[in-house]
Amino acid sequence: MSAQNEFFYSAVPKSMVAHTKEPSRTRSERPTQWHISARAPITMLALFIAGVAVSIVHHFFYKRLDGTAVHSADEGSKYLTQIWIIRYGTACAFLAKTLLASAVVVAYKQYIWTNLRARANRVSTIDAMFAATHDVLAAISPSLLLKAKLPALMALITW
Repeated sequence: MSAQNEFFYSAVPKSMVAHTKEPSRTRSERPTQWHISARAPITMLALFIAGVAVSIVHHFFYKRLDGTAVHSADEGSKYLTQIWIIRYGTACAFLAKTLLASAVVVAYKQYIWTNLRARANRVSTIDAMFAATHDVLAAISPSLLLKAKLPALMALITW
């Protein structure tokens, strides 16, 4: 078999490998394929659309109730009292924020891997990138804010 038909795995880009001597290659080794599956953009888009839809429902729910009298539990269903209406509105607001933040987190994960593949980062920056969406101290880490500005902004948006 010729050298042109042989493949090998490499976790390090060719530009970072010293060009002294090529490693011996075996038949089972294949080149690394970098790609984004269709799952990530579809998930991101679905979460965003769901978040916007819940926000619109929340808006029209309160717009419909604007200017109406407050009912007590004796006047009708106990699930249409002021306290329950506030609960419905709060649930819609929380769900909308969660869905929109989840869409940003999916985009954030994709961008982290793009960033890591494109340039070398310190371990503290990499650690901060992976922790920033669930740890507020990592989101305001100086290494993240200085070395990975766009991921830092995306992480702060989720908070």
